Amino acid sequence: MNREELLGSYVKVIALFAVLFLLYSELFVGTQSHASYITFLVEFSSQILHAIGFEHSTHIDRQLAYAHIKTDVGGDIVNGGFVLVDKNSDAIRESLLLIAAILAWQLSLRRKVIALVVGALLMIALNNVRIASLVVVDHYWPLYFPLASQWLLPALMVIFVLAYMMIVVRWNNDKLAE
Repeated sequence: MNREELLGSYVKVIALFAVLFLLYSELFVGTQSHASYITFLVEFSSQILHAIGFEHSTHIDRQLAYAHIKTDVGGDIVNGGFVLVDKNSDAIRESLLLIAAILAWQLSLRRKVIALVVGALLMIALNNVRIASLVVVDHYWPLYFPLASQWLLPALMVIFVLAYMMIVVRWNNDKLAE
């Protein structure tokens, strides 16, 4: 792939991301489907927390499309043992970046479908681990919660997208070389 083709791919990714984000913002957020997705995230994250023996409770408001996971922490700490799960923690933006990159890259339709399905499943799993991690951070290290929730874990999600895309490109190049 020469420089012009690579630049064209970058422009396609940006354009696709913008279109997908607009569709997500206008057609998905605030719908019953989005509320169901938020519910799924909280229930799956709760399962992870139960699996590691972490005591917590959940509250889901399907009409407002938000939920929270609460621990028994009290006192004057940053979040008070309360982790909100809403449109800002659904990892859709990161997933849209991954989708745009896969759709823009020169892959066969079959490989695009495989990369999209595997990528979507990995993003959902990673986001649930991220939410469960935030509950644990909020419980044990509450002063680090803002850093973890606003910087570290979102950055790790984007790094995952980049790493996954590198794997997809490598996988495609290996198949082309055969």
